Amino acid sequence: MNEEFTTNADEPLMEKQTFTHQEPEDSANTQLLTKGKYVFTTFGWMLVFYVPSLILSLFVGIYAGAFLEIPDIETWIVDGDVTAMLGIGVAIVTLPVVYWAINLTPVTDKLALIGLRSSTGASQLLTWGIVTAVFIGIWWVINATIEIETPQFMVGLKETTDNIWLLFFAICIVAPIFEEIVFRGFMFGRLENTPIGKWGTLLITSLVFTLIHGQYNAIELTMVFSLALLLGYSRMKTGNLYVPTFIHMFNNTVSMVTLYMFEVV
Repeated sequence: MNEEFTTNADEPLMEKQTFTHQEPEDSANTQLLTKGKYVFTTFGWMLVFYVPSLILSLFVGIYAGAFLEIPDIETWIVDGDVTAMLGIGVAIVTLPVVYWAINLTPVTDKLALIGLRSSTGASQLLTWGIVTAVFIGIWWVINATIEIETPQFMVGLKETTDNIWLLFFAICIVAPIFEEIVFRGFMFGRLENTPIGKWGTLLITSLVFTLIHGQYNAIELTMVFSLALLLGYSRMKTGNLYVPTFIHMFNNTVSMVTLYMFEVV
């Protein structure tokens, strides 16, 4: 009798224990990142991310002056080939720090945090591709109507590069992947469940993304901000990082092709 009683009592207990460990990982991520402190720690990490790029830039500048004997470092650093190599280098030295920050974030599913758990498909990419094409078309009309000049930064890259494919690789492949991991991946994932909410996250990530593109003037920054809003909105609606990365690559590729064909961005 005692043995039967023990066996019957243990079975439902085992079922309860099993049930309690079946909590969805996305739900756990939401519960862990709802506190307001994660807004401040996220901005702290964003500042940390600039340390490797700052060190790299200082090293390149010192090396160019001391060993390459470059007379004008400021002009040399904006050369198309140098800019492309430096951009690729910044991604290489910064991504390990981003990886470290993701691993230290107290969530159960790191891939879900940065939008790499949810998958995408051809139909979804086609839909957002059409949206992006419309977005680009609208800005082309605006550019033609109010006669916005091609950004001098982009014109300078075109005129000074000797390796077109290196520049295309840096701007159309490396930059979109790197920036989306940082902004729509890490930053968006850490902020969307905090008190500022998804729409607040969309606005803040777009503003910060715009501010780092200080090489453009006020009108050009308006274009960058509108692109950032589209990128953030696609992240919010799809829940994945693949779509905003695709949009970013699409936009940059069209900009580079039109720059070389018509000198229009």
